[in-house]
Amino acid sequence: LQESDLSMLVTPVGDLSRLPGLLDRRSVDGIIVTGYAPPAELKKLFKNLPAVYVYNIHSGNTEAIKADRVVPDNAAIGEMAASYLIGQKCKSAVFLDPSPSHPEFKIRGEVFSKSFGKSGGKVQSLIYGKGKTDDRITDPDMKEGILEQQVDQLITMDGIDSLFIPSDRLTARAYAYLRKK
Repeated sequence: LQESDLSMLVTPVGDLSRLPGLLDRRSVDGIIVTGYAPPAELKKLFKNLPAVYVYNIHSGNTEAIKADRVVPDNAAIGEMAASYLIGQKCKSAVFLDPSPSHPEFKIRGEVFSKSFGKSGGKVQSLIYGKGKTDDRITDPDMKEGILEQQVDQLITMDGIDSLFIPSDRLTARAYAYLRKK
């Protein structure tokens, strides 16, 4: 940035009806938006500014945002998880899906299962919230205790030697829980 005589400003948006005062159009050449997709009324406020979205919950939905986006490669995430577990000599995995209508998790799980299966491994899927229509993982979805109950269930399953959860936050929680066991 410095070499190009540019600077960066990071600011939260507290009021979705207006841009923060720091974003003076005379001194801002573009914006990077992170997190969930902003509501339509906020997008209108910066429609004339070049914008790049860095990951939003609907990264698989190309209709949701017609803008430049940086999103995770969900297929690569599933492939990497399978490759890692195969490299660890795992033969029987569980794919724990905390939100079955989440499009990114679906891709990660499908690729994981296919890749792990190609190596001769077996994958069992445990789906939380079948029939759920909201794709966001909110506290009620995996509130304290639910994930842990599922991990306890996995521990009792014969032959399971690995686990793939397509959410980094829930993977960290499951890992911490397993370390206590």
